[in-house]
Amino acid sequence: MKQIPMLLMLPLLVVGCTHQGPDHSANDPQLPNAVAGIDPNDAARRGPIGIGPARDVFHELLSRHDAIDRLVVDIPGGVRTVTTSEDPEVAALIRLHVRQMAARFEAGMPVRRWDPLFVELLNNYDKMTFIIEDLPDGLRVTHTSEDPQVALLIRQHAHRGVSEFVEQGFDRASERTPMPEGYKR
Repeated sequence: MKQIPMLLMLPLLVVGCTHQGPDHSANDPQLPNAVAGIDPNDAARRGPIGIGPARDVFHELLSRHDAIDRLVVDIPGGVRTVTTSEDPEVAALIRLHVRQMAARFEAGMPVRRWDPLFVELLNNYDKMTFIIEDLPDGLRVTHTSEDPQVALLIRQHAHRGVSEFVEQGFDRASERTPMPEGYKR
């Protein structure tokens, strides 16, 4: 297992993140030319300027949301998700997007600063663990916390955030994500 700097994404806020499997990075030959060569850490390293490449990848995924399959299973303390695509370009974009969002959160940089759920995820990132396993057609992610309140955030992010982006694309992306029922700040 190779240790890499990751946090969660949109799917992802993490501490103690580990990566398993082949290294599908920004040089993934399956990435579309428009985003090939983008360093996943670029969004964190360059600060607010770096959001451009991350935004471009996110928008491409939203526009191709119909080509994405997603499964979310609640597990103790959080979720295990599998996000895949039969389209190799979309699968490569999924892998890149997760790394971009992880790098932003790892650096303490907001994602969707206008969305209360994402703000709370960032505020609690130090209480989360995240394991990414590359798959030939996407990723398997295990995202957990020992804090029951943070586990509520993780599940809300997976079910009401990312899964809804996958289902609805741009129509959902402009909406805020409600806080989970029972969450106490």
